[in-house]
Amino acid sequence: MSKAVHVINFGYKVEYNVGRRITNDITVSDISVSREQAKIRLCGNRVYLCDSMSKFGTFVLVKGLLPLATINSRIPIQIEKKCFFLTLRNKYTWQQRLCQCIKGSDSRD
Repeated sequence: MSKAVHVINFGYKVEYNVGRRITNDITVSDISVSREQAKIRLCGNRVYLCDSMSKFGTFVLVKGLLPLATINSRIPIQIEKKCFFLTLRNKYTWQQRLCQCIKGSDSRD
């Protein structure tokens, strides 16, 4: 397995394609990588890695906290060979939460 270092210059363009296809900006010659695996994007002052609906997804080693989702977005999580989806939803409307706060200040449950 050969190793390579790719330097990305966002002054040239703001999105780079990654995958096995030779026309990608970053080519990875490994059968486990899809032809169109992912995109690396610059949005504002942040860099994002976005999976391109590849067969097995794109994995990142996470060290520390990672904001996972916004309300109603669906996040696939894989641990070993098991995959499940995480969806963050509001349990109550803002009116119901307001009523709970008012009730909570009156009584101690």
